[in-house]
Amino acid sequence: MSDTTPVESQTLGLPQHRLEILYQVSRSLGALLEWTELVQSMMDLVLRTLNAERGVLFLRGPDGSPVPEVARGADETTLQEATETSRRILDRAMVRGEAVLSDDAQTDERFKTSQSVRNLKIVSFMCVPLRRGDRILGTLYLDNRSITALFNKEDLAFLSALADLCAIALENSRLHQDLKQEVRQLRRDVQGKYRFENILGTSERMVKVFKILERVVETDATILIQGENGTGKELVARAIHFNSKRKEKPFITVDCGSLPEHLAASELFGHRRGAFTDAREDRRGLFEEASDGTVFLDQIEDLPLPLQPQLLRVLQEREVRRVGETTYRKVNTRVVAASRINLDEKVKNGTFREDLYFRLRVVPLTLPPLRERQADIPVLAQSFLEKVRDAQPDAPKGFSKAAMDVLLKHRWPGNVRELQHTVERAALLGTESRIQPEDLDLEGGTSGPPSLTEARRNTEEAKIREALLETGGNVSHAAEKLGVGRRTLQHMMKRHGLNREEFRLR
Repeated sequence: MSDTTPVESQTLGLPQHRLEILYQVSRSLGALLEWTELVQSMMDLVLRTLNAERGVLFLRGPDGSPVPEVARGADETTLQEATETSRRILDRAMVRGEAVLSDDAQTDERFKTSQSVRNLKIVSFMCVPLRRGDRILGTLYLDNRSITALFNKEDLAFLSALADLCAIALENSRLHQDLKQEVRQLRRDVQGKYRFENILGTSERMVKVFKILERVVETDATILIQGENGTGKELVARAIHFNSKRKEKPFITVDCGSLPEHLAASELFGHRRGAFTDAREDRRGLFEEASDGTVFLDQIEDLPLPLQPQLLRVLQEREVRRVGETTYRKVNTRVVAASRINLDEKVKNGTFREDLYFRLRVVPLTLPPLRERQADIPVLAQSFLEKVRDAQPDAPKGFSKAAMDVLLKHRWPGNVRELQHTVERAALLGTESRIQPEDLDLEGGTSGPPSLTEARRNTEEAKIREALLETGGNVSHAAEKLGVGRRTLQHMMKRHGLNREEFRLR
């Protein structure tokens, strides 16, 4: 006696204990994302539930044919023969989406002429496809060599429902593996991007910086990087992290200048549910999120004074206390801080704690402005140009002597960031094989005299650009430099088509 039914996730009519198994499977399989553990658990569950002697999970191969992924109760030879037997069944199952049930394959008209069925002494068997929407990912094959009519229609319906759940779990596992692979690749790309040798510079000042970095990168020492905006402080901080033993762990950047004072403690150290009006649940702070990794405190000079004792405790005791709690939690987080000003002045006027300052500058690192490392300008400029050419091969190949002379004479108030943007703009606008002085537009261009309105507009845009370059795109600080309100500066930026993101060092 035999029967063939369409594959449906039919649960109507299934006994209560089978429904409970499906419910448990839906919960447990969803939690298993590692591929090997998942397929092994699936097969063990199927055999245990249906009392099958042997089982094979087949997955669709590149050519559409079934490929055994995991087997139970079958050696290599048996598995090969079972694959040949199943292929005749699965060819139809994978095309038509049907499940097959046989009470006695030895007398079944469809299989009694099959040599492998006779050799393997197969009696009862079931095959159901693993379907995900309109796609069939594979099939589950079960058999028994001694008991006829071991499986019935109820078993087939149950196995079909189970196979639908398995198909979802299998696809989730594949997606999980793909994401893990993508993350590994991205991490390799990031680590390559932030190798020390990618921080270009051969000047004496930069050579000293590299020597210090090489000595401290593998330690957990706290580092204070000081330098003007655009000198590459965040680039160095990332290089420290991605060349250290913490490189597989999080790197979290905190812009101390943009932390709202009333939420800063919660942001950095976390909070307990109910600690304040919007604290609807317990939340970890950034120092806990960066456990075993690195926290980069950019613009540390703007850290609100009330938070400085708490940061000092993080550095001294390696522990934090969430807002609303009374106990401390241990954290293993390296701190790299950066300041665009000399913190000595902040310490002298009482706006920055002296003890915190000394805790931060265990290893002080000063990045020189570009005007003091003039010898690095040619290599930096060519490097930025090559990056443009990677995306736009027809861009200019180099710089004319006159253009390089302009670059060397410029004061570079925005430092490396300004040089990068200047080269990128010139590469996109240049029409010759080499960038010319007029492509750089560092002196306002070479066209005829502008009108008074145009001159005012150009002057305004230039001043805004300079302020944003000096502050690394920080609108509040740029507005302060220009002597206008933040909202006023935002309107002016919109009028000139300026975006703060283009002034951040990449």
